[in-house]
Amino acid sequence: MNDILLIYGGHSTGIEILDLIRDHFPSRFSNCISVVEEGYAGALENTINEKDLPDFISKSKGQVSYIISMSNQRLRYKFFNYSVENSLKPITLIHPGATIAGSALIGRGVYIAANASVSSNAHIHNHVVINYNAVIGHDSIIHDNVIVNPGVVIGGHAEIMERVLVGANSFIMQGRRIGADCSIDALTYVDQDLNSRTIASGTKMKTFP
Repeated sequence: MNDILLIYGGHSTGIEILDLIRDHFPSRFSNCISVVEEGYAGALENTINEKDLPDFISKSKGQVSYIISMSNQRLRYKFFNYSVENSLKPITLIHPGATIAGSALIGRGVYIAANASVSSNAHIHNHVVINYNAVIGHDSIIHDNVIVNPGVVIGGHAEIMERVLVGANSFIMQGRRIGADCSIDALTYVDQDLNSRTIASGTKMKTFP
């Protein structure tokens, strides 16, 4: 197979994605390449700088797919736009150890890690990262570019809007709505709706312009 996978991001989740492919889908792609922002070094062995990406794609044979691993929303937006402009294909990768209900809907460009659970009638939109041991409750909606870190529990009927970062081992109560661009610190218990662009830490909530 000549298909190539671009992993945008060269650390943490990017490494986990590469391990997933090597351990469980070794024949799915002929090559996996980490793409990092200009001026940064990646931890993966096959890494290219973003400035070298156009030349790399022009010389590639077969389908070039991509998945976005980093949590920095500015970089996610930049690499997403580049991929759309160059007709690259978003790929969804789900670890075999994850539990996905048959009635759940999973979008494009999604990564779901080992031991994560997506419950019945949940809807995961595009380019979402759901990390290790995270739980997405029934009938919940997770919008584009949300990052769910390890150990997070999101109750049923919750709605998480675009570009939210949910810190590790946080808990979002059933039926809560989290506005776009919120940041929820690790170990935070969220028992109320959050307006867009709110930082939640422990029991403290701060909205930023």
